[in-house]
Amino acid sequence: FGGNSGAGRLDELWRLDPFAVGGATWTNMAPAGTLPAPRQGHGAAYDVARGVLVVFGGRTASGNTGISAETWEWDSVANTWSDKTPAVPVYGVNTPAHLENATMVYDFNANHCLMFGGRGNGTSAAMETNETWSWDGTSWTLITPLTTSPPVRRNSAMAHDAASGTTMVWGGIAAGTALGDTWLWDGSDWTNIPTATIPFANGTHNGSLLNGLAFDSTRERFLLTSGAYPGGVATSGDDTYEFDGTDWINRGSSGMGSKYDAAHTFIEAAGKTYRFGGYNGGHQNQTWEYQTPSVATTNSYGTGCVGQSGNVLALAADNAPWTGDTWSGTCSGMGSASLALAAWGVSTVAVPLDVALPGFGQPGCTLLNSADAILGPVIPAAGSATISLPLPANATLAGLQFHAQLAEIDFSLASAWTSNGITLTIGVR
Repeated sequence: FGGNSGAGRLDELWRLDPFAVGGATWTNMAPAGTLPAPRQGHGAAYDVARGVLVVFGGRTASGNTGISAETWEWDSVANTWSDKTPAVPVYGVNTPAHLENATMVYDFNANHCLMFGGRGNGTSAAMETNETWSWDGTSWTLITPLTTSPPVRRNSAMAHDAASGTTMVWGGIAAGTALGDTWLWDGSDWTNIPTATIPFANGTHNGSLLNGLAFDSTRERFLLTSGAYPGGVATSGDDTYEFDGTDWINRGSSGMGSKYDAAHTFIEAAGKTYRFGGYNGGHQNQTWEYQTPSVATTNSYGTGCVGQSGNVLALAADNAPWTGDTWSGTCSGMGSASLALAAWGVSTVAVPLDVALPGFGQPGCTLLNSADAILGPVIPAAGSATISLPLPANATLAGLQFHAQLAEIDFSLASAWTSNGITLTIGVR
């Protein structure tokens, strides 16, 4: 939504479909009714639970008086905008003050939008702030962290990891100085994460501003792309950095060129990070996608048979098989008086078997992969058993496929039952 095309500020709303026939396609949503005033530098996040895009503040005109304190929501079903600004705004109490260049994400764990920092108008808000606010669809709440807040800043980068419930803020600018610090929000407090590597530090500037940040939930990595140095003249390099939980890893040149202040997000269904627009000597309208060349995948095949409990044995992957990780899978439908053994088969191409188990096996039970290795026994608990396999941190394993199937065994009855099979392709983050 919005932005600046070089010819002026915009009030347009566009939607990207990465699965469109013929390739990723943008659609102008052209909402009906009253629209927010054209603006740039606003905070925005999509509230997944309510199906609305939340927009706060931004710049609608030049000068400090052109900085907004409005709250707007776009309804994805009705395709209409609604002004949610309090009828009687009390800045700093029931609404944030006038801000531009604040950053906002949707917090999946708290089911609210989280906003941090920004540049005020010098009257209702300080020129640079470090306030943390939440929006639940009805009201704004100023959050007081338990002990720590990042120093004041604007133009920082922000992204949320739904699995861990953490939100990251990186970099930005304060009092004319570029920042390169890494902060994580756990829902109640901010923590500074000292890193050996500071992205985009160049000897003159120890960080940058107006960068793109997203969380790749498939690979469990924060991704940081290029921004600008103070003055907005020189852009930082076009490298892509990834945060592995401890430090930033430089993945090298992205090929998309240096640019700053672009839209940046991860689309989970596509498993890719997307970046649109930005500025570098002119306004850009290119769309770029980013994904590791070696993706971990899991696929189920075959059908489990009815186990000791009378339920069908169903083996499901708990995570994707990345090098250096421990892959695990859980089988449900097991009985209480049995043991579980996992059979592993390894190949470069998925070649599932379909061999009936005579005698020892029960009717309808089949061996679906070669038993190159056996793991177990595992004692079921609450009707399920979890199997695991540590994977070496070896990039040469990329693309290798292995197959897993679980067998439930009751030695007292000399009987065995089998689950469906799973084909796993090892990926490298």
